[in-house]
Parts: sequence; C-alpha cells; structure tokens
Amino acid sequence: MSYVFTHTESSKDSTCCAVDSVPTSPQMTIAQSLGLGPINGLNYKDYTFSTSAGTPGFTLDSTLTSLKVDQERENGTLTLVLARNEYDSTRSWDGDHTAINFATVNTNNPGESFTTELRFSSNMIGNKEYTVGLFFSDSEYSEIGAGLDNRNIKIGNHFTPVWGAWLQSLQGQVASLQAILANPNAPAAAKAQAQAGLSQLLSPVPGTTTNILQQVGGFLATTQEGDAISQDMTWSDKTSAVFGRMTVHVSDSLRYTLGARYTSEEKEADLYANTMLVGTVDAQLAGMLGNPQLIGAPRQAVLGNAWPYSSFMQNVNEVFTRDDSSTTWSASIQKDLSEDIMIYASAATGYKAGGFNSTSGEDNMIRGYQPTETENFEIGIKSRFFDNKLQINATAFDMETEAQQYVTQRADGLGRLVANSTVPAERLGLDLNVVAKLRPNLTLNMSYLTIDDGAPAISSNAQNRLTPDDAYTVGLSHFFPLGNGNVFSRIDYSYDGSYEYTALPSRSPQWLAVSVPSAYPEFARASDNEFLNYKIGWRNDNLELAYSVKNATDNHYIRLILQRSGVSGVNGLTYGTPEYHNFSIKYNF
Repeated sequence: MSYVFTHTESSKDSTCCAVDSVPTSPQMTIAQSLGLGPINGLNYKDYTFSTSAGTPGFTLDSTLTSLKVDQERENGTLTLVLARNEYDSTRSWDGDHTAINFATVNTNNPGESFTTELRFSSNMIGNKEYTVGLFFSDSEYSEIGAGLDNRNIKIGNHFTPVWGAWLQSLQGQVASLQAILANPNAPAAAKAQAQAGLSQLLSPVPGTTTNILQQVGGFLATTQEGDAISQDMTWSDKTSAVFGRMTVHVSDSLRYTLGARYTSEEKEADLYANTMLVGTVDAQLAGMLGNPQLIGAPRQAVLGNAWPYSSFMQNVNEVFTRDDSSTTWSASIQKDLSEDIMIYASAATGYKAGGFNSTSGEDNMIRGYQPTETENFEIGIKSRFFDNKLQINATAFDMETEAQQYVTQRADGLGRLVANSTVPAERLGLDLNVVAKLRPNLTLNMSYLTIDDGAPAISSNAQNRLTPDDAYTVGLSHFFPLGNGNVFSRIDYSYDGSYEYTALPSRSPQWLAVSVPSAYPEFARASDNEFLNYKIGWRNDNLELAYSVKNATDNHYIRLILQRSGVSGVNGLTYGTPEYHNFSIKYNF
C-alpha cells in the first residue's frame, strides 16, 4: 500500500495587460478634441496601451488538495484518487479598450470542485491486461459583479460629453447640407454632393433599420454615467462515469486495445443579471419615447430591458437545467514491424456536454448551447534508426465534429456567447516529428503540422480559425562538458502559416460591414508569423543557471482582433508576447 498526499496553496496579484486599439472612430476624434485621453497612437503594434480603468488587474487565491492511494493486489493495482480545489479570483479591465472612460468591468470568479476516481489496473493475465473504473466530479463556478450591488459593467463619466458632442456634430452636418440644398444659388455640383452626404447620414446603418443620428441620439438619451449591469451567476456540474479498457496481445508483435466510457452529466445554471439605471427620465428621453408624462419617473422602471447596453448581458433571473449522457468508445491496433518500427491505427469517439450562456445572444434566444460529438480516425508510425540516432514519428488523422462549440461576439461588439456550428467541422491533418542526433552532443529537432478543414461556408462557423493550417519548427540542441557539469544551448525557428485572428470570420459580411476600419484593411486578412527562440546555460545534478530569449526577433503580432466596441467604436486588439528575456536559477536540495 502506498499513499501520496499533496497540498498546494497559491496566490497571485498581477497587473497585465491592457487591450490596445487604434483611434478610428468618431468617438475617439471627438474625445481628442475635448482634451480627454491620452489617445492611443496610430501605430497599433507599438505595444503601448492606454486604458481608462487603470492597469488591468487580476488576483487569484487557490488551494488544491489531493490524495492518491495504491494497493498492490494479486492480479493488479487498485487506485483511489481524491482531489479538492477551491479558488477565488477577481478581474478588472477597461470595457472600451481606450483611455476614455466609457465603460469599466469588474468581476469576481469564485469556484470549487471535488473529484473521485476508483480504478483497477490488472497485471498481464494470460495475454490480456485491462483497466476498469468509476469517476465522479462535483464542481461549481460563479461570475459575480465586484462593484456595489454586484455591479459588473459600469458606464463612465466620459460617455455623455463625447456622445453629446457627436450628436451635435451630426446634427450640424445635416443642417449644413440641408442649407446647401435649400439655397437656390448653390451650384448643381455642390447640391449633388450635399444630397449624397445627406442620404448617407439619413439612410439606415447597414444591418439595422435606423440611421446614425437616430442611433447616436437614442444611446445618448438612454445612457448616462453610473448606469450598470448587476450580475450574480453560478454554474453547477455533476459528472458520473464508468469506464473500461482491455489490451489483448495477439503475439509478441501484434496487440489491440478496446475501450468504452459511459458519462452522465447534470448541469444547472442559476443566472441573474439586471440593469441598474440611475436617475430619472429627463425631457430628452421623454420626447424620444413620445410621452412627456414620463419626466421625473425612475429610469430603471421606464427603460428596464429596453436599455441599449442590455446587449452586454440580457436581464435574466432564472434557473436552467439540463441532463446529458454519452457512450464513447475507442479501438486501436499496433504492429511491431521490427524492434525499431511500429505502425498503428486507431478510431475513437469523443463528447462534450452542452451548457448555458451568461448572455443569451443577439436574438435573445441563444441561452443554451448543445452537446458536441466527435469521431477521430488515425494512422501512424513510430520508428528509430541507426542505433536510435534518428527517430521519425508521423500521424495522419481525420476528425469530424458534430455541432462544434465555438465562441463568438455579437455583431455590435456587445456581449459574447458559445454556440454550435451548423455543419460538421472537419479536420484532416498530418503531424510529423523528426529527431536526429547529428553528433553525440548535437541534436536536430524538426516538426511539421498541416490541417485541412474542407473550406466550409463562412456562416456555418465550422472553419479552423485562430490556429494555423500549416506550422513547422526546426531546432538545434548542443552541449559540452565544463567543470563538473555541462554547458547546454538550444536555438529554434518556428513558422505559423496564415490564419484568421478575428473575433468573427474575417470574410464574413458581419465582419466586413462593421468591424474593418478603412485605414486598416489588414484587419480582414489572415496573418502568418515567424519566431526565433534560444537558450543557453550550465547545469549539473544540483544546480542549473540559464538565460533564454523568446521571440528574439521581437515580432509584434496580434493574437485576436475584437469587433468594434459598442461604446467607443474601436476594435480591441490583444497581442502575443514580444521579445522576452529570462534568467533562471534552479537548485535541487
């Protein structure tokens, strides 16, 4: 009998990182004219961010306790694993991606989980070995606004002056163009130009039924500093499973494995979100609503769900439940062609349960999303040659996922949700790895990965996105003795082929119509990236000193472009790590 007990406590208090943006919206132009700011620069790859909420903050306190018990029995090992995790984190960030105080977000995320697994793994019995087991998990996760009365998203003090100046500017443009059209002495060319400009201002914004004046006026009349969304949501998940696997050794060089698992999940989402609107209805809002008698009435009672920024998180006070179950299986066969070459083939199914969104999406109906089921087929080879000086491993795989779960934003940039693809998501790929010992102290590593998704329709959301279709890495490792240890070094070059890094497919009408600034057409294009990393150090059995550099060419690259913010009108830009230097000391006691 053996016991392994582990208890870990960790705490983190970090300040990183702002979401960048470029000042491409009317709101930012007006904010600059009003002297608000500072305004982010036009060079969006300078890694210099401006944020109105102070430096974004993240704190985490976590405890993890586990116990593993192994009992050696006559025909195998009986194992019991118990684990408990508790954590509490807070996040604060700028909701508009600018230094203008349009909106801030503050969230508390506590959670806990308890898992149990009991399994028996047999020794070789005849020509068979097997594993059977039971698994149970009980977890809970919450999202709670960290402000007063659980306020999560809050409108700042710059909204009214900027949007007010924007409306005045639009109204002034309309009046000026109408004056030109009403002037009998105005040249025909000037009148034609004025008519075109007026039509643009008074025509519906693409994808809506209202023009820009109506939209800006409506948001201005219904929104003011201090308006907020209160959030208190908890998701619970109980999972039970029984599983088994058996390997049959047909001969010394041929074996196959069969496995199956039955899983049952009970999910509950206790969701609460509500607008918290301050003040009373003024004459402007009452006029927009066509009811002067509303002047002085509480804005909370009059607007409620009609508040435009409810799109961040629609009002809800309800408990949602769902029960899902699945039976998945796996089968594989392995054949040793020689002591140094093995080929294999496998097939397996996978499953991921559905769930519930904190926001219900653009049509106020997408509260829940459905389960995902996957089938995967794979063939491969593992080989060693020249007395293990050359290793070649390759895998070809074909995976199809029904109702693939994906994360998306609303077209107006307010709110995000998980949804399902409308057609199966296909992934046909090849993964190749080569390790070659060129000299006793010099090793070459190479890897290559390619994936073909079958080019599904953009609207299906089944594409391979945020991941390159092709990627490869080439690296060299070297060492030589020095003193009572070794000097070691490694340099590697990696390339990620073109891939989309936009919150919606970059070729989709929703992205092209709403989210691409005219001065930055690259926001609708795929991107590729190159990286150079190296490390050098000295080590022996007790001590290691090392210096490393990641992204040594200081490649400034975007990881994700968000849709235009509904309050600031700019695209949020998140970045990969720039050139990064690290010095480490490790000592083994």
